[in-house]
Amino acid sequence: MCPSLRTSSSWEKKLLSQTFLTLAMLVAVSIPLPAREPPSIKRLDRSTITSAEVDETVSRLMKAAEVTGVGIATFMTEK
Repeated sequence: MCPSLRTSSSWEKKLLSQTFLTLAMLVAVSIPLPAREPPSIKRLDRSTITSAEVDETVSRLMKAAEVTGVGIATFMTEK
């Protein structure tokens, strides 16, 4: 242990540990994450559609049919 830490008061140790924790958190959140592909759904014909396309299609069809609510479920049979 560093000699200066042995003689430090408890509040100085607490301040040092809080400072270290803050710096560690800043470093952790500043690390760039890899870009993720938008989630996609595989159709029965093996083509794919993104979740954004599903949202747009459902919204368009709901508006055209004047429907105020709908429930949709997708199933993944590969698992």
